[in-house]
Amino acid sequence: SQEVAAQHAANKVRKSLLEAWGRDRGKWAQERAKLAAAAERAEEEAKSALLAAQSAEADAAAKARCAMEAEKVARAKLQGEESMCTQLAAELRERIKQAESIEADLEWRLEEAKAQAAAPSSPELQELDSYAELVESLRSEVAIERAQRQASAK
Repeated sequence: SQEVAAQHAANKVRKSLLEAWGRDRGKWAQERAKLAAAAERAEEEAKSALLAAQSAEADAAAKARCAMEAEKVARAKLQGEESMCTQLAAELRERIKQAESIEADLEWRLEEAKAQAAAPSSPELQELDSYAELVESLRSEVAIERAQRQASAK
């Protein structure tokens, strides 16, 4: 009878321990499931943040490449325009020299013609008038070219 009572008490304690262990195991399983879900959410958030960072980095790199290309194009365009301006200025200087040379030659011819003509005839006067008009025209052209040269130098 004591043995039965001891076995009955042992079974009762065992049953109580098994129930407590079952409850604890159920709570542990619930906590484990909560932690696993939280870990999955954190992992998804980390992946999402990583993808966003990679995308932002790729966008920044693309923008930097685009800016560098735009700068290269702008520099090339500026160099081309600078070269063209230099060439045009050289051509203008050459034309001014030519016009000044022609003007000097015509003035010399006019003076020579005036010196040779003691009593010039009517056709000779017409020729001198033509030379005078040509000289005046060339002077105007030189003045215009000088003005253009000064404007392009600014």
